[in-house]
Amino acid sequence: MNSEKELLEAFGKHKQRCNHDFPYFCAKELVIDRKEGGSPAPLVFNRTQEYVWKRLMKQWEREGMIRSNILKGR
Repeated sequence: MNSEKELLEAFGKHKQRCNHDFPYFCAKELVIDRKEGGSPAPLVFNRTQEYVWKRLMKQWEREGMIRSNILKGR
């Protein structure tokens, strides 16, 4: 069984990663309701969301801000 110190250390690492890795944070901390019902599912980025996220982060690094319009495809 994990000691309290080990649990606190693991939580600290998890919190640190959540602060610096948005896709990880979404997958571990956010849930979405499914259209067809059932239990909520973790928010895991799909390929398009991952692509947009990477492009936005490149813009953040280059410009120091993000400016974009993202339209919903139908």
